[in-house]
Amino acid sequence: MATWKDGAAYAPVERPEGFATPVTEPLPAGEPYRPETPGPLAHPTGFGPMPPQQPLHLIGDKPASARDPKDAFTVASSLLTAGPDGAHGPRNPRTPFPTTVQSALDTSPPPPTGDPLPPPPGASGHFPPPSPARGPEGAWAPPPPVMVPYSGSAGTPVPVTDSHRVLARVAAGLCFVGFVVGSTSAFMLLAAGIIGLRTKPLTKALGYMATSVGAAGLLVQWMLDGQPFPFTALWATMSLACCLGFLVFSLKPR
Repeated sequence: MATWKDGAAYAPVERPEGFATPVTEPLPAGEPYRPETPGPLAHPTGFGPMPPQQPLHLIGDKPASARDPKDAFTVASSLLTAGPDGAHGPRNPRTPFPTTVQSALDTSPPPPTGDPLPPPPGASGHFPPPSPARGPEGAWAPPPPVMVPYSGSAGTPVPVTDSHRVLARVAAGLCFVGFVVGSTSAFMLLAAGIIGLRTKPLTKALGYMATSVGAAGLLVQWMLDGQPFPFTALWATMSLACCLGFLVFSLKPR
């Protein structure tokens, strides 16, 4: 039996009984199409006279350069690229730049070279004499150094405050822990010495001594590479001595 897949030639001429013709109203008729544009223009009937135009052989023609390729270019220099002879004409590129021999240890800038700058507009042209910072030849010389007294030196002594005494007591407590637990004496001496460096106006050189002793103890322990520390009693005694020193300095009257 032929089906719809076989083409229109095998379609039945009459509608089968199983299909019912739908009863619907006819489709509404739409308005006729109205184009938005007026449509094609009418063909021209003739051509009017046009204004005179430039000849074709002159369009896009560039005048040839009149420069001789053997001549050197004229380079415009600025303040950064102009040499000392810039005011007298263009610089000769074969002439080396003038340099001054300066020691590698000398950090001062080299003396200025070239002609002096012109005075600003409206200036009278008279300038004050060179300042004391210039040398006998008028060249630049570094100013004399300013001496600032170091804190804690004989020039400006640092006053002892309550925070110094509190830090000294903390350092004394660390040293006492190192005396009680002898295996930690080197660590406690190093920590107390670092704190003692902050209390130098009060404890003097005790902070340096505790730091050096603690660092030496740690160095000896590192060299033994895990073996028992044979100088535990010695470092514990040093820790007790530093403890007493920090404690005495913290209780020292003002």
